[in-house]
Amino acid sequence: MMKQRFPAIFLLSTLLLIFALKCPASQLLPEIIQIQNIKLKKIPIGQKVLGLPNQSGQMEDYQGLRTIKITKAFYIGTTEITQDAWQKIMPKNPSFFKNPKHPVENITWSDAQSFCKLLNRQKDSALLPKGMIFRLPSESEWEFAARADSSDLFFFGNHESNITTFAWIYLNSKNQTHPVASLQPNPYGLYDIYGNVREWCQDGYAVAKWNLTNPIIAPEKKEKVHRGGSWDSCEECCKSGTRSSALKNTKSKDLGFRVAFGFPL
Repeated sequence: MMKQRFPAIFLLSTLLLIFALKCPASQLLPEIIQIQNIKLKKIPIGQKVLGLPNQSGQMEDYQGLRTIKITKAFYIGTTEITQDAWQKIMPKNPSFFKNPKHPVENITWSDAQSFCKLLNRQKDSALLPKGMIFRLPSESEWEFAARADSSDLFFFGNHESNITTFAWIYLNSKNQTHPVASLQPNPYGLYDIYGNVREWCQDGYAVAKWNLTNPIIAPEKKEKVHRGGSWDSCEECCKSGTRSSALKNTKSKDLGFRVAFGFPL
């Protein structure tokens, strides 16, 4: 009986090994990971054209169309970090609009970095993929995730009239944040990519380089990028390719973040 079973087991093991060797590493990772009550979605990697068309003057250098390739697997939070998630890691809630289901805000870029550092102390016990860390997304990762499979100005098309289906902005927010995931997500299942709070990214604000692979722009700069617009933003500020910035020690009641999980940048 054992002699008959051994060839079958050997054949199955060989086939699984061949599959693993031929399959890109990113395809072997789980689609969803979770730590505490933070859920993150694996984002398809590859090549996309990022930025905005028809930029004039200096803005062409900062947010004109550019080809970016991402080759390293990464995850991004399905929601912005909530005040509930923040308080499970950090000593106090700095938010202006206090509600455990609302995104945390009124935090600096450095505060977001501190949260990620403390979250990383828990990752080994959560049985997560090895070699990856919790961190802020690069802005290229953020835009890959925000666009989903769209090359339009918004993930839902080029017409901004539908934006309040997906985003809390000045038109519908009543001048405050709202519970995360209370509107419709983008095609990747990510909520509040536009609106609610602006989201800190890892990059410094500088000229956007062209035709890069896994870029991180000007990390040494004190002026840091944030993306996505907020509850007091206009439609223009929420376009997938729109870049905005603030000094790293800036706090604002419309500025928070979304955590990523990926290889060190």
